[in-house]
Amino acid sequence: MNNSFQTSFSVVALILACLTIAAVPAHALQETEYPIVGFSVSPIHPHYATIRENGLVEITNYETDTVIQTHSVPLPFQDPNDLDVLGFKASAITYSPDGKQIAIVIRDISALGKIYLLDIETGQVDLNDEWIGIYRVTDMSWSPGGTQLAVAMHSGGADQLILSSVITLNIASGELEHTLADAGFIDNHAFGVAEWSGSNLIAYANRSVLVVWDATSSSEVSSVETSEIIYDAAWSPDSNRIATYHGDGAIQIWDADSKASEPQQVMRVQSEKLLSHAMIWLSDDLLAINVWTNIEIWDVSTGVLVELIKTDNFIRGIGMLSTGEMAYASPQYVFRQTLTLP
Repeated sequence: MNNSFQTSFSVVALILACLTIAAVPAHALQETEYPIVGFSVSPIHPHYATIRENGLVEITNYETDTVIQTHSVPLPFQDPNDLDVLGFKASAITYSPDGKQIAIVIRDISALGKIYLLDIETGQVDLNDEWIGIYRVTDMSWSPGGTQLAVAMHSGGADQLILSSVITLNIASGELEHTLADAGFIDNHAFGVAEWSGSNLIAYANRSVLVVWDATSSSEVSSVETSEIIYDAAWSPDSNRIATYHGDGAIQIWDADSKASEPQQVMRVQSEKLLSHAMIWLSDDLLAINVWTNIEIWDVSTGVLVELIKTDNFIRGIGMLSTGEMAYASPQYVFRQTLTLP
């Protein structure tokens, strides 16, 4: 068998191994005019959570397709029936590693931002007074022990005297523990990514520079110039690699343990080179990335696109369920897609 035929055969086999069936929308969620803006899958329980623009949080048991909890996060100084008065809207949601808390971002059209914590067992929603001044949050990620949050922020515009930065917050005390980076000037695009790994490393993006910071020693491990501004990043399940998505459409895979100036693997999205709302590893070698209304699944070991999922909706988040399905949120529904992974 010649090399070209063998390669083609391998690609076809890999694609067949990842055949999907049509996505099935979950209808447990309430019908409402307010779109879903955030989505997160519990790492412990068979649950996922969504948050809508008006602050409505719905927690769904995906094994029974039943909403088991609803909570309303108060939007500050605003009539929840008129979200355009002051512009306060929910924008992000993420489960803690133990599945007991959910961090929620509320922000307005200027630079004012707030992080709420929802205690799932008690249903209590807390706003730490120390976090009222948190600015426009572009990304946040829990520490492995669930005691801290890494937060990336940028300024709210040229008229806002707020500086871009990457910080860590203590959940219990509400105190700012570390400032990993501070632009020192107004920059709406300086810091868009902050991802905390299971090995206690924080990867953040300073425009096109990928920085890895050791939270144990409170020191920078590496810094590398990449191809273009970084839109998204995700740690592999073993925390040994970092996937980054860039403004030029490149997906790059980096070795977290080395200070190599070149990525291990480079792939290019087949969709238009637009922003991503989610990127996750489905397994040690399969990476799913949302680009606008599409989801692409890549085998990072071979650099082969194994599945292109086209939808009619903007994607608000992606998660892997314990049932073996991939779930993704549109503005109105959560869809579940069966995957047969190699």
